[in-house]
Amino acid sequence: MGKLKTLILNGLVRRVLSVLIATSACVAVLGLSSVNIGPMNWRVGDGGSGPFDLRLGLDLQGGAHLVYQAVSTPSLVSFSILEGTSSPDEIEAAASKFLADNGFEIDKVMSTGTQSYRIFVPCGLNDDDQQPGSPDDNLLDQLDTVLTNEFGVIGDLVLTPGCQEPSPDQIEGVRYIIEQRINPLGITEPDIRTLGSDRILLQLPGAQAIDDTKSLIGQTANLSFKLRELQADGSFIDRDLDLSGDDLLRAYPGTHPQSGMPVVNLEFDADGAREFAELTAQIANTVDQLAFFLDDREVFSGGADEAILGGRAYLRGISAEEAQTIAIQLESGKLPIPIELIQEWEVDASLGADSLRKSLVAGVVGLIALFVFMTAYYRLPGLLASVALLIYATITLGIFKVMGVTLTLSGIAGMILSIGMAVDANILIFERVKEELRGGRTIRASIDVGFNRAWTAIRDSNVSTLLTCVILLWFGTRLAASLVLGFALTLSIGVIISMFTALFVTKTFLQLVVTTRLGAHISLFIPAFAPREQMR
Repeated sequence: MGKLKTLILNGLVRRVLSVLIATSACVAVLGLSSVNIGPMNWRVGDGGSGPFDLRLGLDLQGGAHLVYQAVSTPSLVSFSILEGTSSPDEIEAAASKFLADNGFEIDKVMSTGTQSYRIFVPCGLNDDDQQPGSPDDNLLDQLDTVLTNEFGVIGDLVLTPGCQEPSPDQIEGVRYIIEQRINPLGITEPDIRTLGSDRILLQLPGAQAIDDTKSLIGQTANLSFKLRELQADGSFIDRDLDLSGDDLLRAYPGTHPQSGMPVVNLEFDADGAREFAELTAQIANTVDQLAFFLDDREVFSGGADEAILGGRAYLRGISAEEAQTIAIQLESGKLPIPIELIQEWEVDASLGADSLRKSLVAGVVGLIALFVFMTAYYRLPGLLASVALLIYATITLGIFKVMGVTLTLSGIAGMILSIGMAVDANILIFERVKEELRGGRTIRASIDVGFNRAWTAIRDSNVSTLLTCVILLWFGTRLAASLVLGFALTLSIGVIISMFTALFVTKTFLQLVVTTRLGAHISLFIPAFAPREQMR
């Protein structure tokens, strides 16, 4: 009998030590801003802005939530009118009806020189599979006939197909470039990640001047150069060049050394410097100019008195704010594909701080009320369960910090709900223990049997909750619904830890108490039933 008691006590000691070690580790994690672990330099915690340096979501600290979606590039139809005259508006009017009858629309018509034009055609629907597509060669021949009949002799129509689905590499490239554009703004802990196959999610805590930030992010920043040949009648022809933003080494804002006006300083690589020198030598002391375009919008054009060597140039005619934005865009590189903003919301920092304060107050008041009720109704088991809930809260917050979980209002709601589920598990166990005691079992036997019989109900309810959390996580990830994600993530983590505290921590405490003198007083377990003698 003594040997059996020793074995039981040894098992209890190991379990108590396990609980103490796990709790102490989480307390240590919560007490540190950050710590590097192991040869892989694994960083635990990242100095968040919340209590215990936890990361807070936008709804608790303020900021901006933006979701961008990849936009299929439009098809381009380029041509020149060889005999006759026209204008972009006339061309758009003539081509719009024909293309509309064939499932396409015209986004815009741009003049690229004297009687040279580009028609931008967004994605239409193919007749065969009703999927987004671009005009085919047959449609292009028919458009050629329409334009010839309307305006005279035109050159060959050149089609640049668009409407292709973005590849994973392109989406990852967009995410990386957005990250490079955001970093210079000094935003703390930005969260930038891909969603599905064509979306990018940005969580920007504490972001200010959000309109400027959106402009910085959303522009493709495709820098191109064109040789502008001026004609005797005052018109001009813009000719495409091989020189582009891909030939840049650096781009940074500054002021012009002579005028003091804001500029973007451009530094070309070796090939770009040679091309730029040849172009400036070609237009030196002529009326021709070199035009700078950003996303097909002319920013600046000018001539040259002599060849410009050294691979340096200025982008002029812009404000200081534009110079800063353009410099960041060019330095980070152009986006592989265009993107558009499809979802946006902002939270003021003061509102976020108020929400955090009210959430903490509600949580503390709720826990105190819960501890009072559990202790008053279930006596000693209720008191031990309250201690186990404190351990639950400590371990949960520690795991949140280690995993880098971002706490949101919905996440706090999920955590509170998981506390309720932990209490529910304890209630099931205590009621089963009371039934066994009333049936005449010893306290130790009642605890063992009560936990075993309550386990199936606890298991089924928690597994059902976890399955629901998995579904919510899937939907939240696909729909960029941070509220759903925060709720599902904290609830799933809380449910797993609540099962550990209810079935391991609380049971360990109860079995430990049974080995002491307190275990001899059955009134501490079921006040309504107190026989004179109870076996231990």
